[in-house]
Formats: sequence, C-alpha cells, structure tokens
Amino acid sequence: MKKTLIFFLIIILTACSNKIATVNPEKTLPVETNEVLSSYPYPLVKWNNVFYSLTTEENIEVNEPIGEISNYSNDDTNKGSTPDNSSNFYQKGTKLWSIKDFDTNEAIAVEYEPNKYVKAVLDQVDK
Repeated sequence: MKKTLIFFLIIILTACSNKIATVNPEKTLPVETNEVLSSYPYPLVKWNNVFYSLTTEENIEVNEPIGEISNYSNDDTNKGSTPDNSSNFYQKGTKLWSIKDFDTNEAIAVEYEPNKYVKAVLDQVDK
C-alpha cells in the first residue's frame, strides 16, 4: 500500500511541475526551462512578404492605403510559412497605409482605430 501511495505521489508531483523540457541545440539533450515556448516576442505585421515590427510612434502622416490584414495568428511555430497580409497582434480587416516621405520597404502605418495610426518598421524579409 505504501509503495502504491509513493508511486502516485511521484506521478502527481512530476505531472504538476512547471518546468518545460526543450531540446538543447548543441547536445540534443532535453534541458529544463521556465520560459514560454510560443508567442512572438513583439507585435508583427507581414505585408508584401516583409515583416514589420510595431513601434509606439503614432503621430505620423499617412499617404495612401496599401492593403489590410487578412490573416491573424499568434502561432509562431513556422514563421517562414506565415501568409502575406498577416499579423500576430491586429485582427483581420485592419487597414495598412503607406507613410508620407517613407518608402514602404522601410516603414508602413497600421490604422488601429479610425484615423489613428501606428508606425511599423522593417523587421526581416520572409524567405
């Protein structure tokens, strides 16, 4: 009876652990970590096969509409297959704008509320 009780306690304690096993790329052995393994580190928008990271800059002058978010996902397990016109922060239908005196390869604007825009700057090219 004691052995059964000890066995169940061990199972319960290991199942309730908040440690996550990950693979150490140098040794391919599991390592324990408390970090979250999903979720982008910051808000992103993908437009024209380019990733843009959001800034806090809001006082920007927009030029013309260039598109809208057609895909929302915060699943970052395969960033390379993220479809165009996507965001991990803004919902489907959010409008994207060019910014006056900026090339769209450098920065774009995201309309987060009617007539309110936030600047998104080049993050990386999706290859």
